[in-house]
Amino acid sequence: MPEVIFSEEPSSTTAIARLEAGEIDVYAFSITDADIFQQVLSTAALDYERNFGSYAEITFNPVGPTFVNGKLNPFSVPAVREAVNWLIDREHIAEEIYGGMALPRYLPINSAFPDYVRLIEVARALEL
Repeated sequence: MPEVIFSEEPSSTTAIARLEAGEIDVYAFSITDADIFQQVLSTAALDYERNFGSYAEITFNPVGPTFVNGKLNPFSVPAVREAVNWLIDREHIAEEIYGGMALPRYLPINSAFPDYVRLIEVARALEL
C-alpha cells in the first residue's frame, strides 16, 4: 500500500538540500529568497511551480486622531496615508528587495484571480 509521510522543514535552504539529496520529494511552501530560487533554477533535478497566493503589505493603523497615550497618530489622516502610498516605490521593492520574484501590487485584489479580470477597467485605471 502506498504511503505518504509528512514532515516539517522550516528552512528553505535545508529543504532545497534535502530535495537535491532525495530525502524529500516535495517542499510545498513559498520561497521568496532570490538566491535560493537561483539555486533551484541551476539544479536540473529540481522543478518548481509559481504561485500567486502570498503577498506582503504595509499596513497603517488609522486609529485616532490620537493614541490612548495622547500622542497624535499621523496615519489617522487620510491625506497622510495617501501621501505615503504615493511615496512607496513598489517597482523597487519587487526588483531589489524580492530579487525580481515579486509583482508590484497596488490593489487588494490579486491580478492573477478572476475578480481582477472582472474589474479590469477600474483596476487598471487605479493602478495607473
